[in-house]
Amino acid sequence: MIVRFWDMDHTLLDNDCDVSWKLFLIEKGIAPREDLDRIVLFWEQYEEGRLDPVSFNEFQLREFAGRTEEEIAELSREHFETIAGPKAYARAVELVRRQRASGDHTCMITATNIAIATPVAEYFGFDTLIATMLETRGATYTGRIIGDYCVGEGKLPFMRSLCLEHGTDLSESYYYGDSIADLPVLEAVGHPVAVNPRERLRAIALERGWPVLDF
Repeated sequence: MIVRFWDMDHTLLDNDCDVSWKLFLIEKGIAPREDLDRIVLFWEQYEEGRLDPVSFNEFQLREFAGRTEEEIAELSREHFETIAGPKAYARAVELVRRQRASGDHTCMITATNIAIATPVAEYFGFDTLIATMLETRGATYTGRIIGDYCVGEGKLPFMRSLCLEHGTDLSESYYYGDSIADLPVLEAVGHPVAVNPRERLRAIALERGWPVLDF
């Protein structure tokens, strides 16, 4: 079976869900307004490949701590319906659905946490969602992640595991991504596809003859 892995932000959506989530919480009065400068700084660090995942997750998950899974799920649905969903690329929706119809296994894989990513994956109809997992006690979030942070090269163990489940490997798989942070993953699969790539990744993709999709 062919497995097709898709990044989320700026690949499937014209949006960064970690940024828009924090802005959403600020507008609702849940997160403090001074968080605006910090989320922009973290986004810049991610783009430059120097994000400190510990500091970022402490910051990003602060509003999760003490809230129930039901509360966060309701906020996440509202965030998707009002902000992220309207920014889904129509061509991406069509392509993912064609891939599923052809019998390929589709997987959205993202560094964004599972609570924020779930409505996106459900909208696109992915067979599998791999995202950063969150720790709970009972049905309440602790504000910490559990397991490995699913970012950059850290996506590869998850991807290898899913390939193994389906009797294939990365050399037969596709990965669709937009960021230079995706480069180790694009290099690891047999079929890399740069989607809406920024300048650095676009130059590499063109140099190496990788397909480039612009939505």
